[in-house]
Amino acid sequence: QDDGPRNAEWHDKMHAFDLDNPDAGWKTLDGPGYDLRAISAAAHNGKLYVAGGISPTGFVRRTSVYHPDTGEWKEGPELHSDSSMAGFATSMFAVGGHLYCTGASGIVYRLAGDGNSWNVADRLLFPRMFLRLLPVGTSRLIAVGGTRGMFGHTAAVESLHVDPTSRVDPKLVSWTLPYDGDAKHSQALILNGTTVYAFGGNNSWAPHDFSRNAFVKQAFAFDVTNRKVKRLTDMPIPVQSGACVINRQNSEHKTLVVAGGMNHESDEFSA
Repeated sequence: QDDGPRNAEWHDKMHAFDLDNPDAGWKTLDGPGYDLRAISAAAHNGKLYVAGGISPTGFVRRTSVYHPDTGEWKEGPELHSDSSMAGFATSMFAVGGHLYCTGASGIVYRLAGDGNSWNVADRLLFPRMFLRLLPVGTSRLIAVGGTRGMFGHTAAVESLHVDPTSRVDPKLVSWTLPYDGDAKHSQALILNGTTVYAFGGNNSWAPHDFSRNAFVKQAFAFDVTNRKVKRLTDMPIPVQSGACVINRQNSEHKTLVVAGGMNHESDEFSA
């Protein structure tokens, strides 16, 4: 519209189409009673669940439940406030007789059996919004696509075994990448978006080997999503056990700083 998207019309209706009776065409039905978009919706136990979204006044964590038999809406449990964008652009799907929902935090929630709360079922390695949760079999979900805020889109597809009879344990995800660097330990590491940066390090397995030749000035970027590694420009001097921080960042550039550590910049060993 000419006055911009903030003043565009919000819609409070939903539409239904009976695939068994296509000649009846589309029907217009009442929505949950409040304006919203960027929601997630899923069928579960003969009802339609609508969760999250954004309203004219901000993000929404409400869950509304539509009963097709009576045409009534009832209030469901609120989504957890687990991130600054909780409820926005979530994805929801039922598998194995249970309903699951996830959003910006990456935590995957399962609707409790009594329908009154959301409980932690698992966690994505790559939190994302605008994704799609899709069922595979009776106890597995895959997370496809989505965006990671200022870090852009993600192509990573994650598989989750969501068995409600199993306990949620600390999660470890691992894989192997080809790496021709010299450092064996003590790099300065930092995660920025989905890239792990590694600066310097020590090339010796011997304990407390602080000789000049043991220190490394190589730098690498590990693309976690695409499982690739890139050699960067060497550091000015070899350094081990430094600290890396994001000094400044906006949509156009970012600066990483490696501070401290041990080195042989001068004739004497220094820290």
